[in-house]
Amino acid sequence: MGSIDSLWIPTIAVSHIVGVLMWLYAVTRLAGPKSKRKAQQQSQGGPDEQPAAKHPSPYQNGHGDRAVELSQAIHEELDFDPETAVPVVGGTSPLPVELSWTLISYKVLQGKPGKGKKSKVKQILHPCTGRFRAGEAAALMGPSGAGKSTMMDILTGRKPSEGTGGTVRVNGHVLTPVIAGKYLSYVGQEDVFLPNLTAWESLNFYSWLSVPAALNRADRQAGMHKTLETMGLQEVKHSMVGGSMPGGVLVRGLSGGEKRRLSVACGLIGNPSLVFLDEPTTGLDSHAALSMVRHIVSLTRLGHTIACSIHQPRQEIFNAFDKVVILSEGHQVYIDPPGGCCQWFNGGLGYAYRPEEDGTVADWVITLVSIRFRDEDTAHNSR
Repeated sequence: MGSIDSLWIPTIAVSHIVGVLMWLYAVTRLAGPKSKRKAQQQSQGGPDEQPAAKHPSPYQNGHGDRAVELSQAIHEELDFDPETAVPVVGGTSPLPVELSWTLISYKVLQGKPGKGKKSKVKQILHPCTGRFRAGEAAALMGPSGAGKSTMMDILTGRKPSEGTGGTVRVNGHVLTPVIAGKYLSYVGQEDVFLPNLTAWESLNFYSWLSVPAALNRADRQAGMHKTLETMGLQEVKHSMVGGSMPGGVLVRGLSGGEKRRLSVACGLIGNPSLVFLDEPTTGLDSHAALSMVRHIVSLTRLGHTIACSIHQPRQEIFNAFDKVVILSEGHQVYIDPPGGCCQWFNGGLGYAYRPEEDGTVADWVITLVSIRFRDEDTAHNSR
């Protein structure tokens, strides 16, 4: 036992030292560029002298649009230019942003061309059109391989231009890396944290990377407190994240749901207008998943526009969103509020919904669009 203790304590100490050194390295790398930007802002009159962008209330939810109707009014603009407007940081409401897409698609080449052979083209995402209004919570749903992650990558500008078609616009302006860097935040499926840092230290690290240098320390920390409070992490902010350390040492810390909420908090620290989350409920039990979605949807009350991919939601999660986008084999088959989903598939397309056999509407819809996992006769009828 003594030999184990003699190895355990040095291992923990070394892990803490490595974490601190990494943090100091990141801070020193950021100090140079930030000080230069601050000097440039002061020479130009400072950020306080920049004209404030006028914008309407962020609570402009609208429902009842069909994909065909959306294409007729897809280029409506809010009254500020995302290329020149200054993002709002420091815990206040973000600028309201509307995201629209017109005939976006994605295809890849399969196989290498040879003598007399041509590469086959596989259509991952078929042309589709839609819109997320400012202050709206939307869910991208569908079975595995439906194209949810591909569609999200296109909407966030993460897909290469090769093989990508269509146009994505923010307030009527074509999405560019500048606009994406200002207003978009993407939270992936994997939690990337140092196990020996606390939740507060992890969020502080992200704030140094995301928050502009012009924001003073008091306002930056006020934004951190508000973000942790919004995601329900105030009580565990001094707890270690936890996980596996080098050498296989396990550090106890936050639960799986708390880690996912911390990931979302790190994505919110820069106060983005658009927040994309790739399957935030993956790996969580039903209660933790519902709690996670409720925290995400509550962000719309602060002015954020939320879009996340959901694999297999329960009915409460399904009903929590303002809009659902349902995909099947790369086709966008529905985009509207969840309340109209049953009427669309049942009354509009003729698929009978039997609650006693099909269960909840959310389960029924996912089963209905899961073509590749069904027998050939049923799949043919679904098509």
